[in-house]
Amino acid sequence: MKAERIPWVAVMGLAGAGSGALGLRLLQGGLLRLPPCPLKGLTGVPCLTCGLTRWAVALGGGDWRGAFHWHPVACVLLGLAPLAMLWDVRRAWMGRPYPELPQSPWARGAALAILLGTWALQAVRGI
Repeated sequence: MKAERIPWVAVMGLAGAGSGALGLRLLQGGLLRLPPCPLKGLTGVPCLTCGLTRWAVALGGGDWRGAFHWHPVACVLLGLAPLAMLWDVRRAWMGRPYPELPQSPWARGAALAILLGTWALQAVRGI
């Protein structure tokens, strides 16, 4: 099988969902303990992903509102994930390669602004 025929986005999405579900079960069962964020512990400033573990726990418990509170951007990305996975399966089925990443400084700047904006939002909210 050619490399471009493997839907890596879909495969990794399913693997992430499966390992996330397993980790969530272990957390809820008390078999897994996660350490606190080392960056926040050292500096008092949250890292870019602060709130994601609590987001996953809230989401695993069916608390969408709580999940949105802990990480609103992750909720949006989770909503877009099935579309990305379907696009990837279709792309692989048709034998098309992955598209090139945008070279536009505007596209890269927008992605950076979203990441930094999320980080600032989490820091201001004290998450």
